[in-house]
Amino acid sequence: SSSLIRSTLASGRRDLWNAQLPFVLSPFRGYLLDPSFLLGMSILPPIGKALRMEKPIAFVLQIFPLGPLRLVLGFFPSQQKDENSTNGFFLRSDSSSATIVPPTDFSSSLRGAFAFVCSASSDLIGALIHPHKMNKWLSSLRSFRAFLHASGVGAELEESIMKPLYNGRLLDNI
Repeated sequence: SSSLIRSTLASGRRDLWNAQLPFVLSPFRGYLLDPSFLLGMSILPPIGKALRMEKPIAFVLQIFPLGPLRLVLGFFPSQQKDENSTNGFFLRSDSSSATIVPPTDFSSSLRGAFAFVCSASSDLIGALIHPHKMNKWLSSLRSFRAFLHASGVGAELEESIMKPLYNGRLLDNI
């Protein structure tokens, strides 16, 4: 039924609000993601009912928006209701007084690499979509290359990158 779609989106919204996001991501949650869930909860159930496709729509919602969302939210500590606690929330843990464990070096590096890839890919997509931005990028790269050649570093840098690249051994120098 249409309540299947609504309950699927409600569980995603609940997971979103149970995550303890850093302060800088809270506006993203409050002003973009949560209204998107509310809009979807009001629009998608009638559409699913009219098309008689409630189960396929709920299945697609589990895969596309909720799957990646839950994957990203897995990087953050989560809270859930507790009737015995004074503030109404506690971290998921076996003990009632859970402590936040800092991430390991590997986890921290992985998160940093993930953030860099997301940032670089979104910037690249933005540059490809907007020709003016692409021209600025190319102009900056030309200026940077001219600076490297003027300083005398450019020839050495090109040789240290291009030679191994042609031989298929670029990562050997890193």
